[in-house]
Amino acid sequence: MGISYYVVFHHLYVNYPRMFFFGVFLFLAFLWGSYVLLFHKMDVAPVWAILPFVNEWKLYEAVWGDGYFSLFQLVPYFGFCFRLVMLYKTGRSFGKEGAAMVFAVLLPTFARYYFALGHSEYLGPEGRPHSENPYKVP
Repeated sequence: MGISYYVVFHHLYVNYPRMFFFGVFLFLAFLWGSYVLLFHKMDVAPVWAILPFVNEWKLYEAVWGDGYFSLFQLVPYFGFCFRLVMLYKTGRSFGKEGAAMVFAVLLPTFARYYFALGHSEYLGPEGRPHSENPYKVP
């Protein structure tokens, strides 16, 4: 028999509350940091990265061309499939193919760091160059 996550979670929260909240803080800092760096590379204001639903809206806006598509995530199964397509389109908007796309779908937070810190350039929705991209902020 294994120890359930609830037992570990409860043990950390009750016995080591500072360590628990520090871990939560580190996780959120790592997650938000990926959005901040990615938004900086896409010329979107990095302040949008720390707002939970707005960061997804801005990411959809920059990758798909319209932020309204982020609302599809609220539909249970359709939203998950839509999210996978959005992760694929994130890779395409940075000119990536193949293994980078699989990486983006399986580990999205690490993939955001990969796209943000890599040598690839943000091409815009559908991987169009900057000159053809109407969503690029001047």
